[in-house]
Amino acid sequence: MNEANLLVDVESFHWTNLSIDRSMEMDKLILAMDKISENGDNIYNHPAWLNLQLHWGFFYEILNFGEEERLVFAPWLSRDYQITLVKLFNRAISQRPSYNLVDLNNEFPDDNNGLLGLNATVRNLYVSCDITWFELHANFVKNHYEIRETHFKHFKKFYQPELRIDANQINHNIDTGKMHPLFKRLDKPTHVMDKETLHGEKIQMHFNDKDKCALNIDGTWKHKSFDLPKDVKNQLIELGFILPDE
Repeated sequence: MNEANLLVDVESFHWTNLSIDRSMEMDKLILAMDKISENGDNIYNHPAWLNLQLHWGFFYEILNFGEEERLVFAPWLSRDYQITLVKLFNRAISQRPSYNLVDLNNEFPDDNNGLLGLNATVRNLYVSCDITWFELHANFVKNHYEIRETHFKHFKKFYQPELRIDANQINHNIDTGKMHPLFKRLDKPTHVMDKETLHGEKIQMHFNDKDKCALNIDGTWKHKSFDLPKDVKNQLIELGFILPDE
C-alpha cells in the first residue's frame, strides 16, 4: 500500500531529433527516480520499448552511445543521463503485461498506479519530477482516507490536510450541539493570493478548555495544548484534521 506502481511512458522518449537539449527534463526525471527509490516504488518497463524505432534507429541504441557518438548526435546527453536511462529501462515488465495506465490499474486494482516519463505537461497520475511524484502519492491518500488507520506513517507523509466537511456546516454543527461540547468554533484563514494566507494562518479548531487552546489542521497547536479525549480525536479525524503528536 505504501508503494506506487509506475509504468514507463515509452512515448515520452520518442526522440526523433536527438539534438534537442533534454537536459532539463532529464534532471527532473533524476529527482523523481531518487524519490521513487527512497520510497520503494515499483517501476515497470513498457513491453514494447525495445521496438521503439525512430528514423535514426532504435531508441535503446543511445544507451550504448560512446563519448564520440554523444558529442556528434546528442551533445546534451551526458554519461550520467545515459546511466539514468539504463536504470530506467533495465526494469522488469509486469506479469500481464501492462501497455498503458488502464492495463496497469486492471493489473494492480486498488493500488497507487501512474505513468513515469518526461511529459511535463501531464500532471494527473503522471510522474516527471519530484513534485509530480509527491502529487501522485498525495492524490492517492486523499482519495483513500481510510489508510490513515493501517498505514498512518505513509498517510501523514503525503496527506495535504483539508476539511472533509464544509466549514459553515461544521460551525453549524458546533452551534447546534451536534459535536462534542469541547469544540468552540472552526476558523478559516483569509487568503491573500492563491494558496497564501494572511500571516500564514491555517485552518484551526478552537476549544472550550480552560486555556482556550486552538489546533491547526496539520496537527500543530497554535498556542498551548491539552490532552484531547478519544471522541474529540475521532471527530477531528472525520473533519480532516491531523492529530497532534503525543
